[in-house]
Amino acid sequence: FQGGDSMTATAILPVRLCPAHPHFYFEVVVEEMDLLIAVGFARNAETPQQSLPGWTPGTYGVHSDDGLLQANTSATRVMPGWKVKAGSTVGMGVEWNELQDEYHLFVTLDGQRQPREVPLAEDGRDSFDLWPLVGADRNAALRVNF
Repeated sequence: FQGGDSMTATAILPVRLCPAHPHFYFEVVVEEMDLLIAVGFARNAETPQQSLPGWTPGTYGVHSDDGLLQANTSATRVMPGWKVKAGSTVGMGVEWNELQDEYHLFVTLDGQRQPREVPLAEDGRDSFDLWPLVGADRNAALRVNF
């Protein structure tokens, strides 16, 4: 994966969330990175690829430099003391929260689920698509596991 002078995000095939499939999770193994990576989701296939996940409306992303989960341009610190480096595994998931009757985003670092979750803004449909995203601002060697 190679980021450019402007941030670059690469969308993967969409994932359909619905009552029969209420969760999805993927991980990114960081083999090498120069500065910053982001892992997240987009609400549609037309997501701008010149910015990292979470920096534009309709996207969500956790960033390696500060542990913020950027969601539709607002931020929630989900990883205090967050340290991503070569060898780290960053995970991003979405699942149905029965108690709050809504989908929530969650993040893992090296297999440890972080306690803070963020509600996923949705439009009330029973099923919808999310596009997993991986972004970097410079060169990075990343391996994605679904």
